[in-house]
Amino acid sequence: MKPISKFVTFFGISAVSQLMLVGLFNLGFLSEPVQRLQGQAIMLDEGQVVFAQFVTHFPPLPYFLTSAFSFVLGGNDAIGVIAATSVIYAGIFVYLFGRIGWFSLFVMLNPLLFRALIAGPEEMMLFGAVILASAGLSSACRRNEHDLVASDMINLALGFLGLFLSHTEGLTLIMALIPVVILCLPAELVIWSNTALYAMVLAPLVFVAAGFLYIGHVFGSPVFDLTFVQPHWPVPAFYILAPLMAGPVLFVSRSVSGFGRSGLALAFGTVIFAAIHLFISADFLRTGLMALGVSVGILSTNRILLSPVRPMLLAGFAGALILCAYDEFCLKVIRATILNEAKICVLCESGFAAGQFLGPVPGILVDAGAHPEFVAGHGSVEGLVDVGTEVKQKTGLLSDPDTDYVVVSAHSDAKSDSLSTLFPDLYLKGAAGYRLIYDIGGWRIYQKMTQYI
Repeated sequence: MKPISKFVTFFGISAVSQLMLVGLFNLGFLSEPVQRLQGQAIMLDEGQVVFAQFVTHFPPLPYFLTSAFSFVLGGNDAIGVIAATSVIYAGIFVYLFGRIGWFSLFVMLNPLLFRALIAGPEEMMLFGAVILASAGLSSACRRNEHDLVASDMINLALGFLGLFLSHTEGLTLIMALIPVVILCLPAELVIWSNTALYAMVLAPLVFVAAGFLYIGHVFGSPVFDLTFVQPHWPVPAFYILAPLMAGPVLFVSRSVSGFGRSGLALAFGTVIFAAIHLFISADFLRTGLMALGVSVGILSTNRILLSPVRPMLLAGFAGALILCAYDEFCLKVIRATILNEAKICVLCESGFAAGQFLGPVPGILVDAGAHPEFVAGHGSVEGLVDVGTEVKQKTGLLSDPDTDYVVVSAHSDAKSDSLSTLFPDLYLKGAAGYRLIYDIGGWRIYQKMTQYI
């Protein structure tokens, strides 16, 4: 594809996807990650994010990209998040079109990818990173120790870095995949140059992770830890199982050649990664999306498989439709777009709705940093008293809060929400002199007795 054709295709796909997302947003659809990113962009744009919070935000890529688009496009609505998601979607399409041609349409029109598009830039970046990593690993596995080129390892390293920087699941996925990667590479190269291989694959990731840890240490703010994803099996059993699952791939790469080797690698690689991801997240739809990314990444380096895999892509499309048929979010999108039931709203039980409920009133006590979705619904930080910053020292000395309104969520915990630390029983018992005026979806708003909406 010529550069001008790439640009036109990129611009066209980005524009069409943005129009679709804007239409869904007008119908009341905004996923939780999009709500949070929108609120964080509003706080940054209105100067309510200190430098330490900005540089230690994790994962950084969706946050930085969304903040940049929100700053350029202006406004406090979701247009920045929508633009960031659409650009990533268009970029993935252009990349795949250059690798697998019109087969990329089977991928980009997959219902699971549309669901990821609606879910926001984190899902789309995770999908792109999986494609890049699987393409590099697939290409490296098909070579011997004399033919292995640096570009294969660079693609793998960039894919790992993308996994780490784009999603909270990325670090756990990388830790699980490292044994698989080493087992799939040419045996002779691993024996004689294992240190160099580890250095090429992990050096960018290690340097970036170390940089984040250092910045977090300087500003006294923890960046990330290994507990944000809770595996659904015992951790030791999982890390023992991960390299054992690579056994079929190792056998295929050593015993089979040509077309059979590529086909079996595609099948085993997809199943192994899907099993690992399902173990980590227990999210069938996201696991299906990640399996699609692995398959596409392997196909991009094995064009010989394109024709025989066409029925598999169609079957995957049908399977994705079946999975989405049981997903509540997908069903609401379908009913609103096809049956024109525009009143169906996925925001009515979220912090976004709680922020819309109060409107432009002053004296709202809330931990905005822990609940940016409330800021997104409110539309601005004006009128908010952020307990996470300067007021914390004052309210921490009182037995009860002392503002006109107090917003608290059942989804909060003492680790992330300062209100839960200062007033542990506020959600359940309220506070003296306050009455409950809002109680929907695990969100409660208490109003001082002398104040009225």
